[in-house]
Amino acid sequence: MKQDGVSLMPKRRLVFQNSEPIPSLLLIQGENTFVLLTLCVVSLYIRLITD
Repeated sequence: MKQDGVSLMPKRRLVFQNSEPIPSLLLIQGENTFVLLTLCVVSLYIRLITD
């Protein structure tokens, strides 16, 4: 799992450096992780408000 994360980082950095439109496949894969991150942030934010 750690090796996969390390290998994915350089690819994403190259995409940002090239400033080219992100391919649809890469975008779809990114959305899954983005949704998970947003859900975690929202849940933590709600907990802070409720507390």
